[in-house]
Amino acid sequence: MQKIITFYLLFFFSFSTLKAQDILKEDFELGLPKNTWQVSDKGELGHLIGVEKSKFFRFHPKYKNEKLVSPIIDLTGGGYYRLYFNWSENGNSNPDSTIISFSIDSGLNWKRMGSFGGGNNSLWQLDSIELGENGAEASIIKFEYKGSGRFPATYFNIDDIKISKVEKPSGIGSINLNAKIDLFPNPISNHAILKIENVEKKLLQYQVFDIYGVVYKQNFIGNEQFINERIDFSDLTKGIYFVKIFDNNAQKTIKVILQ
Repeated sequence: MQKIITFYLLFFFSFSTLKAQDILKEDFELGLPKNTWQVSDKGELGHLIGVEKSKFFRFHPKYKNEKLVSPIIDLTGGGYYRLYFNWSENGNSNPDSTIISFSIDSGLNWKRMGSFGGGNNSLWQLDSIELGENGAEASIIKFEYKGSGRFPATYFNIDDIKISKVEKPSGIGSINLNAKIDLFPNPISNHAILKIENVEKKLLQYQVFDIYGVVYKQNFIGNEQFINERIDFSDLTKGIYFVKIFDNNAQKTIKVILQ
């Protein structure tokens, strides 16, 4: 579906996906994709009157916990992946929202990637979520509408869903950072110490992210030659994480286990 989007927003996303390779696309122009997607019984097909290519999917506010689940997606081709979609709301302002989750094991386990809506955003918006470098052959995207069951309320509309292979964002390059780095203890119980000998005295920062590419912590750690930074993991769930130390041109990533 093609919609009128503010020029600068369209330009920004067009530029950022210039070299993208689409892995999954769904625009609902052929109707509800029940043969390939899992579509809740109460999911509807919306239509903008007088607009070419105007069909879209929408969740009805009278019903709770409605879902739209993608087919299994093979992301083993290597590269960096991002989910794109258009969304809007129409109706009364309320706390209803739609949660987007991502699975890399055919839906056995889900990771919450973001929440959208909960107001009255009547203008169509283009959004995206980083899926990162997961390399999974059984990946699934799920849109889950958390309705209040009250009516009148807000419809949540979705369109132009796609997953694309894109270039890595800046700061996630392959150039090795010229610094001596140690992180301990590893495995981690509550916190870890990041010890750095910053040879070139570059302005460094770090990120903590999981296997899905979701960033949980980020902070600047300065440009001193010797750095000791305490990173708190006590608010994170047990599992595998990555700590990335980087400047504008180079990076180093350390795999850690939180137990």
